[in-house]
Amino acid sequence: MTDMASCPLKWAYPCPLRWQDLPEGTQPGVRHCPQCRQDVFLVHSQAELEANSSRSRCVALDPGPKSNIIMGRFKD
Repeated sequence: MTDMASCPLKWAYPCPLRWQDLPEGTQPGVRHCPQCRQDVFLVHSQAELEANSSRSRCVALDPGPKSNIIMGRFKD
């Protein structure tokens, strides 16, 4: 995944919570946020990011091994 600075999408809501603190669900790569009560989808590619963003889903963006996972929802 590329760095967030090069991402063409803009955050509507950057989440203050951390992916690793969200309770694990039954689907791999999907956790539930107790704060906003939405499912959060872990994305690893630009295509996954765009597909989930187009559905107004909350995403957890994994930029790679040297960075923290960033969560939030993008603007439509």
